[in-house]
Amino acid sequence: MSTLKRGFFIYPFAVLLIITSCVSTREKVPEGGEKEKGQEKPVTEKEDPIAFYKGPEDVAKALEIMEELENEQMDRDSRFLYYSLLISNNNIDEAVRQLEILLQENRKDSEVLVAYITLMDYLGDTEKRDDALNSLIAIDGENSFALNMKGTLALRNKNYSEAESLFSKSLRADPQNINSYIGRGNSLMHIKGREEESLAVFDAAEKINSENPYIFSDRSRVLRFLKDYGRAEDDITKAISLYPSEWNYLDRARIRISDLDDKTGAKEDLEEIIAINDSNFFANVYLAGIYDDEKNYDKALLYYEKILTIADDYYYAYPALGKLYYIKGQWDKAAEMYMKASFSKSNEMTYPLMAYICYTYAGNDRKAKSIVNDNIGNLDRNSSIYEMYRYYLNPSSAYFVQLAIDKDENEFMRNRMKYYLAMIDKINGRVDTAAVILHEIAVRKGAPEFELASIELEKK
Repeated sequence: MSTLKRGFFIYPFAVLLIITSCVSTREKVPEGGEKEKGQEKPVTEKEDPIAFYKGPEDVAKALEIMEELENEQMDRDSRFLYYSLLISNNNIDEAVRQLEILLQENRKDSEVLVAYITLMDYLGDTEKRDDALNSLIAIDGENSFALNMKGTLALRNKNYSEAESLFSKSLRADPQNINSYIGRGNSLMHIKGREEESLAVFDAAEKINSENPYIFSDRSRVLRFLKDYGRAEDDITKAISLYPSEWNYLDRARIRISDLDDKTGAKEDLEEIIAINDSNFFANVYLAGIYDDEKNYDKALLYYEKILTIADDYYYAYPALGKLYYIKGQWDKAAEMYMKASFSKSNEMTYPLMAYICYTYAGNDRKAKSIVNDNIGNLDRNSSIYEMYRYYLNPSSAYFVQLAIDKDENEFMRNRMKYYLAMIDKINGRVDTAAVILHEIAVRKGAPEFELASIELEKK
């Protein structure tokens, strides 16, 4: 969702502009930094020691001068400007201190309260945020920022109807409050049957400010829900041009993967994310999956291994790594991954069979048998997989396991079980019989067993 918090650290000096433009200032200064004709003359260098240091490249020099002045008595405006400079330099603790000094001097300063609420919300200090918000509401119950913040909190708590009402009130107080447009659009997006209204709200927001990236990134989600995938991609592309964040690239990658079947474009987006933040979990997961699908096993392996350094409890990576190590003939590693997968909450009982195959190839027959023996008690005795476990423990006659496979009403499971039947035959020297079964299932799609059947047939 789009809030001040969401855009708090876009660019260092841009934060100063965000903070000072989103509140009602005492004196409106045009973009160029000079007052319009007819106003008082601007403060001179003598009156304002940082007059020459208000550009992004001069923040450090401005801070140096302000720090020298800090020991002297600062007036209200100088201290508030000092706070803004501290924010732009990411000196959050000192920025908080300066705002609290200002609030001690005047608890009814709306501009300072707005800045303090924004900062406390970013820091997650809900008690101080809410206390300041209540103070602002006591001063002005129709304050657009206060209503927007209350709407934002309702939206976070998934109280979408309440949020929509609060954002609407905020817009009545200030029809130009772009954050309230975005918040209302996000609220409507989550209310069944009001998605078209959400789209209209974002369209109205664009007319007010066509350079706000969140309008386009959030409208893209509405368009995606409405299955207008081309326009959804166009909007998120516009958002990227305005704000090339890893999350905007991720949204476009998802559209390209799931909706447009554009894996090439998705990979480009995901590589952009890695360039920004190589520990982005989702980018690594998507890249691992794409390269795995493309049978680029070396790259897939690199990304899956990296995923576990980012989130070692991501259990979906275990069977994927098991398969990749299997393909590379790294049997002990493959068995270890399949065992980790079997201990996860997936309840997939084929993993112990895969571990059996890997340990057998690694020459550890005793370990292979013990794994199957330890898990057979967890199976339904009327299932085909139960008979497969029995056959792995005593592979003398395939009659009963073949009968159980033939009786299984689940065709997908029947074909998966044929892989395990072929592999135990191959392990026990019945290579020709195994090859016939492997050829039958290698042409199928949708399960790792079918892919591994092809791999087995390619072996000499």
